[in-house]
Amino acid sequence: MITLYKNIAYKLELVVLDNDGKFAPGLTVTYEIRKCSDDSLFASGTMSELSSVYYVDVTFTVSAEYRIKYVTPALYENGFDEILVEDYNNYKADVSALALEATVTDKASQSSVNAIKSDTESIITTLSTLVVDVWACTTRTLTSFGTLVADIWSYVTRTITSGGITAGEVWAYITRTLTSGTKDSEIDAIKTQTDKIPRILGLVQSNFRITSTVYTGDLLTEAIMKIYNNKSDCENNVNPIGQYKMVASFDVNDKCIGYKITQEA
Repeated sequence: MITLYKNIAYKLELVVLDNDGKFAPGLTVTYEIRKCSDDSLFASGTMSELSSVYYVDVTFTVSAEYRIKYVTPALYENGFDEILVEDYNNYKADVSALALEATVTDKASQSSVNAIKSDTESIITTLSTLVVDVWACTTRTLTSFGTLVADIWSYVTRTITSGGITAGEVWAYITRTLTSGTKDSEIDAIKTQTDKIPRILGLVQSNFRITSTVYTGDLLTEAIMKIYNNKSDCENNVNPIGQYKMVASFDVNDKCIGYKITQEA
């Protein structure tokens, strides 16, 4: 069954083949359209011909199910179709509902990004106070971050005594013997995840640009999407941090049947 919409002009087409499977031009082909619910006649007549294809222009004004009979001359096969005619406003309402669902999903994604950002800021705050915590500890019982605390306190010649010690003062001490902590790999893993934040923000359309659009009729079928670290880069289309390709496909009724986004860079 074919789905069409009320008050929109359509061209109904029929191809007639001969015994050799070739187009059969020059025939008299008639049609009859009836409403299924009461068998009432909606339209009938003789079809026109263009490039060996028979057609008739029709606009359905009532939402209903219809059946179409195509009658060909003797020795050729007749045709039959069923059509469901719907109100176009219902179709637009369905599309609006899908758009609303996408918006809700985007907001949920933004909520996840905000949660990741909050966790990251907490981690950075904790790491920034690590050195102060170590040097302010009088009982030397702090054991977090592998052997970092033990390495600092076992250095017998340490002379840093100023209050409010900073990370810069610790690392500037020229004879320091601080060794790598066993948590280095975990800190690197955290950084790997936080480096993804700009991409996540871009994919929920923060500093986001669509270029290289391709349309089939009125439908957007291809595009390139770029994301940027900041507003200035986005407005000037420079220094993108990621590039993605969108490809969409539609059926004969302009309904989306396929949609994908792939990372290109």
